[in-house]
Amino acid sequence: CYGVPADLTAHGSVSSYLWTGLSKTDANIQVVPIGTEQTFQVTGYNAKGCPGTAQHKVKVNPNPNLSIEEANPVCPGEKAVNINVRDINSGNLSNIEWSINGSVISNPRDVALNDTTKFRVTAQNEHGCSATDSAIVIVYPKPILSITAPAVCEGEEIVATVDGAASYQWYEGNGNTATQTNQTGTKYTKTNYNGPSPYRFSVIGYENGCPSDRKDTFITIKKKPTFTIAGDTAYCENSTMQLAANGIDNADVQAYLWSTGDVTSSISKSALLDINSISLTITNQEGCTNEARRGIVVKENPKIEIRPTKEAVCEGDSVQMYAWAAKDAN
Repeated sequence: CYGVPADLTAHGSVSSYLWTGLSKTDANIQVVPIGTEQTFQVTGYNAKGCPGTAQHKVKVNPNPNLSIEEANPVCPGEKAVNINVRDINSGNLSNIEWSINGSVISNPRDVALNDTTKFRVTAQNEHGCSATDSAIVIVYPKPILSITAPAVCEGEEIVATVDGAASYQWYEGNGNTATQTNQTGTKYTKTNYNGPSPYRFSVIGYENGCPSDRKDTFITIKKKPTFTIAGDTAYCENSTMQLAANGIDNADVQAYLWSTGDVTSSISKSALLDINSISLTITNQEGCTNEARRGIVVKENPKIEIRPTKEAVCEGDSVQMYAWAAKDAN
């Protein structure tokens, strides 16, 4: 085979030898033939110094020209299902042996790969000559996702962002019960969520066609403050309205804000005719706000005048007085 040493031995009743072109003088020599055929010549000398010559022709068979094909990149855990070896010269190979890191494997297509792997193969052609080739199968890394998903208050929009891959698929729910959504970008949103806490969703990222592990995420849904406004709903004009937050512990409150501009838990205000409602916004310690509104009826006071029958009388005289209302009044 090409590149393989050949042993040559000269026989005869001689006392010394000289191999032509090799400067070798032993009867037994080792040569590496070149080309497809090479002729070797040796001259032997007997004790009287007379020469004799012999030739030997060595045929050189070609080694297989191996080519590993379909060593395509794969994802972690996948197999190089199409990997193959062939002889570019003839295509007829036998005694094919595959190995990874020096360990022989029976079938290269049946090995699950988790890291970039070098396959090595040795095979023989029809001449019994062998060759070795190798190929590297790239294993793309699994995407590692990073999700940002801040807590929100009840009724607010849920917003989550992800990075670490080229494309994404979002799911609502968790684990095997998750439902695929039509959201495939780096941002996931859900508006006006008023369900239980935590809100569960998940995402899978894809890079070079390889999926990441499913990333399950939980968003805390913070409770809004619940309360009412205590106080009367009807007042006479210019009387004092006494209103207060009801049903919430002051320790749970971060801030009060009345529609009147007051920032205390209760207010005392003069009842004016243009008032028809009062609202209170409370921000709790979790930063969530809610509003309560109370309808107010302000009743106009009667406009009363006292009208005497006479504008002036003498001392000791009597005068008659009348109560007069500018509007209907009892």
